[in-house]
Amino acid sequence: MAIYNNILSAVDFSDSTTSVLQHSAALAEQLNCKLIILHVVDYAPSPDIDRVLPPADETENRLMNEAKSRLNSLLALASIHVSPRALIVTGHPKIEIVRIAEKESADLIIIGAHGKHRLAGLLKGSTEGRILDRATCDVLVVR
Repeated sequence: MAIYNNILSAVDFSDSTTSVLQHSAALAEQLNCKLIILHVVDYAPSPDIDRVLPPADETENRLMNEAKSRLNSLLALASIHVSPRALIVTGHPKIEIVRIAEKESADLIIIGAHGKHRLAGLLKGSTEGRILDRATCDVLVVR
């Protein structure tokens, strides 16, 4: 039995995205498991609110299309030897990553670390901290 069967890799197009993709793909290939690459479009950022209010115009569609195009470009440029499934959703990343992980039966979430003071961020309610706190599976934070 493999340690992990389903890996959810959350990318946000920051500087850590390439590293997250490389780690995720290498691990999925070594373990011969499924890989889902997730991007969450956070179109209504607000601190610690669990609901996102839908926009009144076509903003959501535009942001989703831009994210899809950007993710497809990243995956095309990355040397990934597994066939990941790309998934784009809207909402708050700290909520949606955990929700999608549970929905997809992920047994590992891989995310990127942000900021110079990572430990302080984990303790102050950052996205990484909330995921570590709420996830029901293992979480790997990649620098």
